[in-house]
Amino acid sequence: LSIAALFADIAGALEDSEESAEVFLASMAEIAEQLPWVMMNYAECGCLLSDMLQEPQEPYRREQPKIGRNDPCFCGSGKKYKNCCIHAANDD
Repeated sequence: LSIAALFADIAGALEDSEESAEVFLASMAEIAEQLPWVMMNYAECGCLLSDMLQEPQEPYRREQPKIGRNDPCFCGSGKKYKNCCIHAANDD
């Protein structure tokens, strides 16, 4: 049953005076059971739409090229970076 069908049942029950309170309470209980699922699905759809509408972010671009482990060290020692300043850079 959908929420719209439940509300139609409620409207029909309110027009009839016989057993209207019982039908109304039963319908309200059914709505109360389905409401969390409906709200969860609504929230999921909203999140998906929000993600689809966001503009893609620019990838991060380095200002200077990355220093490789086997490249000469930038300090000028003549050693490879992995044998010189890489440990000092990792300590920060």
